[in-house]
Amino acid sequence: MGKIFLTPKQLSERWDGSPSVGTLSNWRYLGVGPRYVKLGNGGKNSSIKYAVSEIEKYERKLIRANHKKNNKTGRPKLHY
Repeated sequence: MGKIFLTPKQLSERWDGSPSVGTLSNWRYLGVGPRYVKLGNGGKNSSIKYAVSEIEKYERKLIRANHKKNNKTGRPKLHY
């Protein structure tokens, strides 16, 4: 089975419109965000696609714990 790809618009929709398609374009220019492929000769008719596997890899990197650990026990600190 081949890879599944999303357009920038579809990726923005996956993330509820944030970041926007314009922000995704800026991210590509800056070299940040999920990896993508550019299909075509590089002109106006080229299309940008994001592999779902690369999107999921990027999303996993963004997952953060919601608590800080106690350095001595490794357990979450409890705040009362």
